[in-house]
Amino acid sequence: MATKDTAHATSDGPSKVEAALRRGIEAGDIVEGARCYYLPGQLILSDLAARLLEDELRELQAEHDPGDDRGHGFLAGLRLQLWRVAAQSHDLVAVAARLHARALTIVDERGRDVDDATDEPVIVSLNHVVLGQPHPRGTALEPPLVTAAHRVLLPASDGADPDIAILDTGVPSPKELADWHPDLEDAVRRDAANPRFPDDLDTLYENGSAPSLRALAGHGTFIAGLVRLVAPELVISPCAVLDPDGIGNDIDVARALLHVGSRPMSVPVVSMSLGAYTYDDAPPPALQHVVDRLPRTTVVVASAGNDGVSRPFFPAALARVVAVAAFDDLGGVVRPAPWSNFGPWVDVCAPGVGLLSTYVAGTYETSPGATETFDVPAPSARWSGTSFAAPLVAAEIARRVREDADTGTLPSGPLTADQAWRDLQAELERVDSDRAVGLEYWPPVDPRTPRLP
Repeated sequence: MATKDTAHATSDGPSKVEAALRRGIEAGDIVEGARCYYLPGQLILSDLAARLLEDELRELQAEHDPGDDRGHGFLAGLRLQLWRVAAQSHDLVAVAARLHARALTIVDERGRDVDDATDEPVIVSLNHVVLGQPHPRGTALEPPLVTAAHRVLLPASDGADPDIAILDTGVPSPKELADWHPDLEDAVRRDAANPRFPDDLDTLYENGSAPSLRALAGHGTFIAGLVRLVAPELVISPCAVLDPDGIGNDIDVARALLHVGSRPMSVPVVSMSLGAYTYDDAPPPALQHVVDRLPRTTVVVASAGNDGVSRPFFPAALARVVAVAAFDDLGGVVRPAPWSNFGPWVDVCAPGVGLLSTYVAGTYETSPGATETFDVPAPSARWSGTSFAAPLVAAEIARRVREDADTGTLPSGPLTADQAWRDLQAELERVDSDRAVGLEYWPPVDPRTPRLP
């Protein structure tokens, strides 16, 4: 089990996810720092920090990247800048720590307080790598497991406006999803109108063709099925911010969150089963700034992570994000899953062990020489992790918003997602419980049992 000072769980052997991560590290696309993973050569600075550190950045041969044609030009609106360091051999964790300390020293030397009238923070950070959180990496619970085929024949969702956005690996193509899970495809609204935004497709297979599934292929499909379990009436907007191996980064996630949380979309509930530790345990600035700029009525729900530690895991540990940990009730006793992260930043717990949901067709290598084959017409899987506890809570919040919109019974006006979350909190607090895991959310249908037509 990982300690509070490690960035990821230890393992007796590489899981499929860890193998994909290791390939990225060996290729130089990802750096494994002392306390985090990050993209090489990328520093994120606040405008003030960049002004203060002109000499230091020049010595590093760092160049400002405005990103207009690279998809991260939105950072300017957040008063953040992306700088690229030419020498890839730099230990950016040490560089960022040194630059941050130097910027604070300059502020002190000038007699300026960081919180003075300019209200500009001193920020020096990295573009951290975020990972999907479907399991405790490197354990027997890691891969999805085949379960008895089941098909959910539920009423079609109506309306064009999404009730919930799932920022994850995306979902399969319309034809694939319609063949495997037509009820789920009917609930999906794809965002093809925005060519700059990452598409919604989970490309699923090694080398681009069936049957060998990528490390986190079907992760978004599994989550979408859990949303449908809690609330089949919801309209879902899938957003691919992780690749099919479950790997993404702070900037791409922040850009996607800004897109789905801002007009004209303004999706009321966002579910994210991903996250990262940061080099200094401070919030990733791009994610922090975007979350702070979302409408107060928008609710973001995120998984707490699977390393069994209390170290802040982002975005779940952000103040405005609902952090969801996982529990198990083996033997009828509710207890935290041993691998689920914990701490005062966790808001609620939900079932996260052995959940059953919609999956994708193909063959998953669970270990060298061993595979699980997921067959059509309705591939289904069992999977564990805080990845799957989080969307249960997100779907419950979105269900309440949608139900009120359909009935329009509140004299005070339409129920907003933030009020729905406060109402759910109050209900959970009133439930008589031993509080072994804090607030316990149980979905209306047991996500561990087969569902029949």
